[in-house]
Amino acid sequence: MTKIKLIFATFSLVGLLAAPVFALSVSTGAGTGVHIATGVGVNVSGSASGAASSTTSGNGGSAGAGADLSIPLVVTQADVTAGTNAPVKIAADNVRTKVDLSGFIAAHMKSDANLASVDTASDHVAVTYKEPAKLFGAFAVSMDTTATTDASGNVTVTRPWWAFLASTDTASLQTNVRSGVDTVLGANASANTTLSASQQAQLVSVIETTLAAAANASANASTQ
Repeated sequence: MTKIKLIFATFSLVGLLAAPVFALSVSTGAGTGVHIATGVGVNVSGSASGAASSTTSGNGGSAGAGADLSIPLVVTQADVTAGTNAPVKIAADNVRTKVDLSGFIAAHMKSDANLASVDTASDHVAVTYKEPAKLFGAFAVSMDTTATTDASGNVTVTRPWWAFLASTDTASLQTNVRSGVDTVLGANASANTTLSASQQAQLVSVIETTLAAAANASANASTQ
């Protein structure tokens, strides 16, 4: 009977982890423009259509690469793996077009397999990174952590709903992401309404670096 109960409890936990996620937003203070959303299901999707008639092929991105930066460009690890041409290595400061941006993102994904996806446009940048964690402080798991900023520098960090069961520090991560975003957008970020291709590339880079540092810290903590 005890074995049956243990098996039932195990399947119940697996079912919970696989269940649909729900949203719960928590404000970190009035006027800061920064909040943490815990338990938000991140489904980075959307591709260029309509005005963007040209697309990048083999550059690591299946999303459109038309000149209109307002149309989201979405690149995933699957896109990069399926690409037939090598991604273009280019400095963020030198990114000028959507094609440049697609190649820049693909190159980053080639060098970091934990960089799961990037969703970027003239009004936002969202970076999803695979982060190790300890469920109940004992079971090693991997969670998708997404940091998003809009053109005004408002930052959101999202994790699976069950993140509260793992040993994670979302508050510190949010602070670090916001610091990186501020270095790119500057003191007058609140007045910004659009992001250039170069700014998008710079934001992808600083957010990825911040998420990678958090993931490394989590990995080191799990081995102690």
